[in-house]
Amino acid sequence: ALTAAKAWRQALPQSRDAAEFNTQILIALGRSKELAAPLRALIQLTPTEQQAQLMASLPRSLARLQDRVAAARVIDEATQPWRSAPMESAAAWAASAEAWLLAGRTDTAMDAARQALKLDPGQLGAQLVATDLIGQQTDAEALVKSQLTRQDAPPVLRLAYARKLATAQRYAESAEQLETLIAAQPDQDSHRVLLAAIRLEMRQVDAAEAVIKPVLQRATTPPSKDHEQAFLLMAQVADRRNQTAEALRWLDKADTKHEKLAVQSQKARLLASQGKLTEARNNLRKLPETEARDGILKIQAEAQLLRELKQWREAWNVLEQGSQRFPEDPDLLYDQAMVAEKLQRFEDLEKLLRKVIALAPDNAGA
Repeated sequence: ALTAAKAWRQALPQSRDAAEFNTQILIALGRSKELAAPLRALIQLTPTEQQAQLMASLPRSLARLQDRVAAARVIDEATQPWRSAPMESAAAWAASAEAWLLAGRTDTAMDAARQALKLDPGQLGAQLVATDLIGQQTDAEALVKSQLTRQDAPPVLRLAYARKLATAQRYAESAEQLETLIAAQPDQDSHRVLLAAIRLEMRQVDAAEAVIKPVLQRATTPPSKDHEQAFLLMAQVADRRNQTAEALRWLDKADTKHEKLAVQSQKARLLASQGKLTEARNNLRKLPETEARDGILKIQAEAQLLRELKQWREAWNVLEQGSQRFPEDPDLLYDQAMVAEKLQRFEDLEKLLRKVIALAPDNAGA
């Protein structure tokens, strides 16, 4: 295929299709050392008004290369004419910034993002790179904040900043950004869902319920992903108020077919708190399996429920049966090892951890 691609490229050097096919083959084969020139040719053969979009797509296209540093260098070499006068482009610098972010070179990524925003203060790709670099580069947050003061600041940037703040457990600041977003986009359910989750993290149960109510009023049948998340949040609201029956009702609305592990695990905990442990375990066991991983996750969920209730022997039995069914799964074996420690079965603990290390040498816990 590569030989054919090169022959096509040589026969028709002005063909954009030939240049594109050549680069796709090189990317698929991981031939990073040969990529820069064909990529540059592809950009040159692309209509001027489409070049920025093409350059923006490069970091994702080259993400298939295992060597992220090599991928970033290819992008820099390919876009060099567009990162210097007279064709200097914010899109080229933004592509460089994203590539170096993916490569873990945060200083280089920040420098490129700054240059992109110097050329075009509204360059979204560079804005999002700066957001990702908050906590890693000292001036990244100040740069993002300055971008958010612009009248044309895109909502997606404010949302990214709010998520970054939430990840850093800066919940009050995140909530403030989301309130601003909701004021501008009151019908955007995903904003309300995220804000309600943050309010719950802040133990502001009434505020969480208030922000989610408009989403509930717009709920569809079957529920959308946002509506399903709203039901789950309302289950948490009810649980915080010790209204277990109400919480179970909301969980049933979130999973009408009783087939989603995350929802049924939450339901199992509530049933167990009512003394209905047998029902809780049966519900987990009845969940459908479409692949082997589903069976493993079901076993882990049941064992975790028992571990939370400190029923170590029952948890051991569940994991023992699970490891017989899936003898080569390191996650199940590691969970079983942790239960062995609680039961003071130290010989079993050592055997299990040795097997985990043999199956998954990179397992940090083992």
